[in-house]
Parts: sequence; C-alpha cells; structure tokens
Amino acid sequence: MISPEDLKVSAQCTRVPVIDGHTACISFSFKSATKPSVEQVKKCLRDYVCEATKLGCHSAPKNALHVLEQENRPQPRLDRDRDNGYGVSVGRVREDSVLDFKMVTLSHNTVIGAAGAGILIAEMLLKKNLI
Repeated sequence: MISPEDLKVSAQCTRVPVIDGHTACISFSFKSATKPSVEQVKKCLRDYVCEATKLGCHSAPKNALHVLEQENRPQPRLDRDRDNGYGVSVGRVREDSVLDFKMVTLSHNTVIGAAGAGILIAEMLLKKNLI
C-alpha cells in the first residue's frame, strides 16, 4: 500500500483551448528507499475508490480514476466525459528522471470542477446526515 505521507509531489494544471477539460502534469517521488514499480503505481490508482462511491452517492463515479495505457492519452475531447464527467482520466504513468514517477491527468472542469462538485458534496453531506 502506498501511504500519502510518503509522497513528494510537483504538479501543474494546464488550461487547454478546448470546450471542457483541464490537464494536470504530476511528478511524484517516495520518501522510502524502496519505490514501487510503475505497475504497482497503476494498480494503486486503479484500485482507488472515492468516498462518494463508498457512500453510494447518486452522482458518484463508478470509477473515480481511469488509468489509460495509450501513449497519447488522456485527451480532452476523447476522455473528459468518463463516468458522466465525474471520473478522472490518468495516462502516461511512467518513471521520471527527476522524481520517481510522472503522469498526466484530465478532469472535466465544468462537471467535477464546478457545479458537479458542489452537487456531489451535497450528496455526501446528506448521506452522512450532516444536512
């Protein structure tokens, strides 16, 4: 299991000239001397289940993270609508010469980045009986 406390992360979000979708280029390393393999990192990403899905929220994505194997993915026009825009596409997971690994992520900026995130948060609050 990969622990968040063991990570060092460097990231940059890029607004691209498309209708919907933001990409983030993320590099990360581990504090421990023994780092996982690329396949172990991908498995960790594939196995992730977000809290909204665990709670059974109506808008929650079936898969919060979609790991793509194609070298040219994710792409905004092709991958922004995964799980009705609530899923995040992750691609180009590979070793990095500066930090341990790097990857590119894509999310639908108007669904999960704006109004949809507010809806999902409200659904989670209802499920937790906080509102």
